[in-house]
Amino acid sequence: MPRYAIMVEDDQQQIYFNREVLSERGFDVRVFENYEAVVEAVDEIKRPVDLVVLDRRLPRAASDEPTDQTGDDLLNVMLDKLPDTPFIVFTGHTDFIHAQFTLNRGVIPVGPAGEHIVRVYPFEKEQTLEFGRYIDELRGYLDRLSDIHVDGVIGDDQPRRISRRLLRCVARHFGGTSIRAVPLTGGLGGKLVWWCQVVDRQGRTIASIVVKQSDHNPTTASGGLRSLLPARFVAASVASVGGLCDAWNAQVSQLAGSEPRPLLDLILSDDQLAASGLAEITHAMRAALHGAAVTHTLEELMRPLIAWSKARDLLAGEGIACPRATLGAPTTIVAQHGDLHPGNILLVGGSPILIDFDDEKMASRLVDPVTALLSPLFHRASPIRDGEWPTPEQCRALGTERFLDDCPIPKWVGVCQDWLADAATSDREIWSIVLGYAARQLKYPDVISSAAAKGHAIALATAAAGFFSVDE
Repeated sequence: MPRYAIMVEDDQQQIYFNREVLSERGFDVRVFENYEAVVEAVDEIKRPVDLVVLDRRLPRAASDEPTDQTGDDLLNVMLDKLPDTPFIVFTGHTDFIHAQFTLNRGVIPVGPAGEHIVRVYPFEKEQTLEFGRYIDELRGYLDRLSDIHVDGVIGDDQPRRISRRLLRCVARHFGGTSIRAVPLTGGLGGKLVWWCQVVDRQGRTIASIVVKQSDHNPTTASGGLRSLLPARFVAASVASVGGLCDAWNAQVSQLAGSEPRPLLDLILSDDQLAASGLAEITHAMRAALHGAAVTHTLEELMRPLIAWSKARDLLAGEGIACPRATLGAPTTIVAQHGDLHPGNILLVGGSPILIDFDDEKMASRLVDPVTALLSPLFHRASPIRDGEWPTPEQCRALGTERFLDDCPIPKWVGVCQDWLADAATSDREIWSIVLGYAARQLKYPDVISSAAAKGHAIALATAAAGFFSVDE
């Protein structure tokens, strides 16, 4: 596993010494001699960056005099650009104020049981032995990660390097010596999802888990849909793992069983099996989710999907007039998964299991059935995304038998429409959620670059806006 370090130093003798210490420990070192040079180049440097070594006293440009303030400014900039990288700051002297400035930057977790690295550590330039020991400690952690075998993620491009490191962190968290990763189809926006088996030194499987690559730590409070559904339908969250992974972390969920199959992979080849799995989920959600009937405005109903003002602007770009934000509709607000596309339902041993609760929210109980119904038209891995169904005329007939004409996944859509009809409090509520969902699709580059997907979004939004123009 390659190790990358950045050094910013204008003293040639110090450059030589630091490079020798780092290179003999296996680091590929990029050297910059002033503030402007490194800031201009940092976004193009290979990731993950494992270490940054800064001289506090630096010139801002090549022709400038070096100052401590420039080094302090650079530290702040680089910390923002490399939020998951440890820093060493060399200084002629470290007083109490500077020690506070550097050491008060938190820690980076690097293993189970609270193992961590101080994020910014100051050294005086004569502390050569201490500098070497710090690098040895960091190298030891990286070596322990490298020792873990990853099966299923190959290649030397930056995303795969980061994915392999993240998966090694997961394996180490569970005490494994190797990890097998099988890609699943749930992830969007470059956030990959795998089913993983973690194996120990004796070849025994010690964890069967779903791992989602995420660029944020979970903020969802305890409770919600995960705690309301029977446990057999939920891949429970068990860990958030990261550290030295270019600010990515792994959201880890428990999964009892092997060889899970996302329903997204089944909806076209085995529509009946996929629909049966979804039907089990819908029955469980109907039984578990209860709320009082209230009245919300169109803006409030759409908010869990997209802000009304954003939807208005996106729709206006397509020549669609967004209904008034103050229109009211009866609704029932309950816990919702928030992203219930068929890639987030796994079939494991014949039983459906929900994964990826990152978008869990309190919302109209139509958010999940509308998502299940319409997401196969937009998910980039969907086998029907580029098809001709549904036509604009059929979009206006959503919820009826007409909507099913020539449908390539009639069983799946039938379950969704039955769920929608059972859960709806009013037609206004249905079309509010459809409008929000369709408008949201128009902000995704992969949707607007697909003629079929963009056409479906426009047709659904036009149908929803048309309903409100008549209903008023």
